[in-house]
Amino acid sequence: MTNSETTSHDDKEKNLKILYARYAKIDEARITLASSVDKYLFTASTGIIALVLSKGPFVMLVTLKVGIILLAICVIATILSLICSVSAFNRQLKITTYEINNALKLSTDMSCMENHWNILVTILSWTSLIFFIAGGSFVLYSFLS
Repeated sequence: MTNSETTSHDDKEKNLKILYARYAKIDEARITLASSVDKYLFTASTGIIALVLSKGPFVMLVTLKVGIILLAICVIATILSLICSVSAFNRQLKITTYEINNALKLSTDMSCMENHWNILVTILSWTSLIFFIAGGSFVLYSFLS
């Protein structure tokens, strides 16, 4: 083996270790998805809605109705975010597998494979958070007034 072949082989091994580590991290994140912030937003939103509705018969203020609707939107956005998160992680695993296969072939082609699911997950996560804060604020305001 020449010096350049050894260097090439060492680089290949180094790149593979990095890619395998990335793959393991992505897979680990996919498994622990249930403990994400979305889970807590979902739990808190449904808990607040249940608490408000279980208080018995009372006249609902407009602000309370708006708060419940905003929290319900938060719940829907959170569920969609969780569903899209699984697709985003699966797509990222495919991208990493592709990169590993290219590294095994010593290919320099690292074409621009993008994970567009991540954009949707980010939008839905922020939507959930915003609607949770807004809905919680409306519910809190209606109870304090």
